[in-house]
Amino acid sequence: MERKQSLPRHTILAKTSSRFGALIVDFASLLALFIGLFYGCFNLAFSKTITNNDFALLFKYEINSHLTYFDEETQTNKIFDSDDDYTVYQNPVVYYYLSYLTGENIEYPEGQDKSSYCAPNYNEPIVLEDGSQVLPKDYYSISWYNYNILGIHDENPDDEKSISYFTYQKDKDNNFDKTKIGVPKNKRYDADKKEQVEITSTQLAHVYEKIYVAAYNHLAHQSFFLNVRNEINFYNTLSFTLSWAVAGIIVYLIIPLFFKNCETLGKKLFKIGLASFDGYQFDKRYLPLRLIPYLLTLVAMFLISYSSIYGAILVVLAIALTSFGISMGSPKKATLHDYVSRSIVVDMKASILFKNHYEEEKYVQEEDNLPPQENHGEEPPLRYEK
Repeated sequence: MERKQSLPRHTILAKTSSRFGALIVDFASLLALFIGLFYGCFNLAFSKTITNNDFALLFKYEINSHLTYFDEETQTNKIFDSDDDYTVYQNPVVYYYLSYLTGENIEYPEGQDKSSYCAPNYNEPIVLEDGSQVLPKDYYSISWYNYNILGIHDENPDDEKSISYFTYQKDKDNNFDKTKIGVPKNKRYDADKKEQVEITSTQLAHVYEKIYVAAYNHLAHQSFFLNVRNEINFYNTLSFTLSWAVAGIIVYLIIPLFFKNCETLGKKLFKIGLASFDGYQFDKRYLPLRLIPYLLTLVAMFLISYSSIYGAILVVLAIALTSFGISMGSPKKATLHDYVSRSIVVDMKASILFKNHYEEEKYVQEEDNLPPQENHGEEPPLRYEK
C-alpha cells in the first residue's frame, strides 16, 4: 500500500551526492571570500588602528623583560636558543624574576624613566593565600628563586641522594650561602640507576630551557601582558568572525537572491535549488532565515573562542553534526537551516515547481488527460516520493 504523498508529484528531492557537491563548491567560495575579507578588509583595518599599538606594547614588554632579544636582520623579537650553554637561558631568567618584576637593579638608559623598563605592576602588592600583601621586590627574592625556579628543596642539596640539578653557593668556610643564587652541580642522584651520575652541559641546557619557557609563560600570564594580548585576540577574533559572517551573507543570501529558485553557486552548478517545505516555489522573503543557524554559530564561536579556541571548534562541530543528524532522520532530508526557513532542496532537472496547490492541480489534470499518442505511448515517469 502506498504511503500518502508528502510532496507534489513533480517535486523531486535532490540527491545526497548533488547536495554534497554543492556544499563543497559553496564552501570553496565561502573560504575564498573569507580570506579576501579577512586579510584585505577587517584584519587590515583593525591592525592599522588598535592592534598595531598593542603589538608595539607587547614588543616593549618582551624586550624589557630580557626574555627575548631584537634581531636586526629580521627586525623581529626572537627567543634565546642553545643546546649546550645553559647561561644563554640563565641570564634572561634571572633578570626577569629578580629585576624586571621587582624593579630592582633595572638597566635603563640615562635620562630615561626607570618605570618604563620595569614590569608595569612592579609597585603593586601581591596578595598571598592568607590574604596578606607583599611588594614584588620582597616576594621575588633570591630564596624564592632558588626554591621555585632552581628547585633546591633539600636542606642539604649536596647529599648523595639529592636529585636536584642545583645547589647553594658556599662561603669561604664551605657553608651554604642562601643569600646568593644557586649554581649547577656536577653530579646528581639518578633514581632509576640508583646511583649518582654526571650532569652534562647538554642536560643542564635542557633543564634551563624548560625554566626559560616557564618564565616566558609567566610573563604572558601577567595581568599587564594578558590584558593587551586579550585585546589583540578580541579584535583578531572579531575580524575573523565578521569576515565569515559577510562571506556567508554573500554566498548564502545575496547570490541566491539573483536566481529564481534561490540557488547558491554550488546548487546552480549541480542543478539543485530550493522549494518550500510543502514542495512549491520558495518565497525569497524567507531566505534570510536560512542564515540564522549559521550566524548564531558564528556568535557562539566568537564568544567561546575569546577564552578557548578548542571550545569554539567543538561548538561548530556539535552544530554541524546535529544538523547532519536531523537531515538523516528527516523524510525530506531537511537540515537545521531547512527547518528554520521551512525549505527543502530539490532536483531542478527533474522537478517542476508550482506557485501553489491550485496551479499544480491544474497542470496535473492537463497532464493526466493527454492522449497516449502525445505521450509517445509511454507513461510519464513517477517523479514523487512514495
